[in-house]
Amino acid sequence: MSLTSLPDERTHMQCTGERFIPEIDGDWTPEHKHRYALVAALCKGKDVLDVASGEGYGSAHLASVARKVIGVDISGEAVEHAQRAYKNPNLSYRQGSATDLAAAGLEENSFDVVVSFETIEHLHDHDAMLDSLCRVLRPDGLLIISSPDKREYTDIPNYHNEYHVHELYREEFEKLLSTRFPNINIYGQRLGYGSLIVAEATAPFVTIGEDENLAAITDHLAHAMYYIAIASHSSLPVLPHSFWKRNIERSDFAKHWMQMGKEAQDWINTLEARIEEQAEQIKALADEAAVCAQQLHLMTQSKSWKITKPLRAIFSFFRQLRR
Repeated sequence: MSLTSLPDERTHMQCTGERFIPEIDGDWTPEHKHRYALVAALCKGKDVLDVASGEGYGSAHLASVARKVIGVDISGEAVEHAQRAYKNPNLSYRQGSATDLAAAGLEENSFDVVVSFETIEHLHDHDAMLDSLCRVLRPDGLLIISSPDKREYTDIPNYHNEYHVHELYREEFEKLLSTRFPNINIYGQRLGYGSLIVAEATAPFVTIGEDENLAAITDHLAHAMYYIAIASHSSLPVLPHSFWKRNIERSDFAKHWMQMGKEAQDWINTLEARIEEQAEQIKALADEAAVCAQQLHLMTQSKSWKITKPLRAIFSFFRQLRR
């Protein structure tokens, strides 16, 4: 299954603003799809568990390369939707909590790869979640887990996500994982529109910031909004640098200003219509005034008007006397 395609004859789930819905395009689209597309190579031929699988699209994508994929989500509605929408012999979904996968019927040491994207910030008890994930992960298995960086996601923009109950700073995220795994690689992710130059040979990734200082060069992705960690007791695979190609016209920022432009143009059209309507009214009044002026001219030039002139003078004299 391609992440750019969707199953036929399906209805999408109601959008709460937090669970990703593929049919509703926005800045979250490349963020979510990029993660699954990048880690799919690590799941080839493996038994995979996708924790907090949501409406199911990510698990379905991994199932196209994995030996087996089970998607688990706390929402019964999400699980039922995924079961209807995505069908594959090696794919299944079940309801369960990330902090108690045993209750979902998942056995110990049963998965080569455990994936959990944007889940940990929704839980108060991070230790319980990690213990639950480690329980089902095989000794040489891979944990692939992501978390928003509290500094970039919340502190700097002064933003509050009502669905996030316990966010982590990057240092806290790495420290938490290090209590269970000796080997950890962390990758930064941030939505961006610009120019990307990547060496074909192995080379450091350099970020040059336009919005701060052109001389500010780092050896990593600066100001990552999300961190994706790969952790294991065995040696770690190295993910390549990657770029999810997307037209800037599809960004929320661009769509916002295009909508503002449309609304401004609609208002201009309304004003122009009003001006045209008022111009027509002015013309109609001017035409009516011209007709009245012509009628007055004809009347004052008529014989009857001239003959009755003395009578009008008498009437005027008596009106003045009454005053």
